Amino acid sequence: MFSFIFEIISSIWDFIKHIFVQIVSFVKNIFSFFKNRNRMQKLQQDKNVLATTIKQNLEDGNVNVINCLYDKNRGEVIDYEEDAVGIEAEDLDSETRRAFGNKDMIILQ
Repeated sequence: MFSFIFEIISSIWDFIKHIFVQIVSFVKNIFSFFKNRNRMQKLQQDKNVLATTIKQNLEDGNVNVINCLYDKNRGEVIDYEEDAVGIEAEDLDSETRRAFGNKDMIILQ
């Protein structure tokens, strides 16, 4: 009986921990991506380059977010192989959700 209760509590704790880690990792990934020294230099050197995060709601209910550098003049993502990273998560944390609002893209300044 005790082992059964312990297993249930352990399963619930693992589930809560899993969700918490995903949310913390999600926010951490967005901000750490743009704090990279090379990306910061590119943003400072060319005022036409923007740090942007693009959100896409997936059919399975998950959210795909892409962090990238975007050149306003060329109208395209630059250095895609080096400076673009995609993240898929089950949900957005409240701060990220608030930042996106009803938009699919935010510009980080």
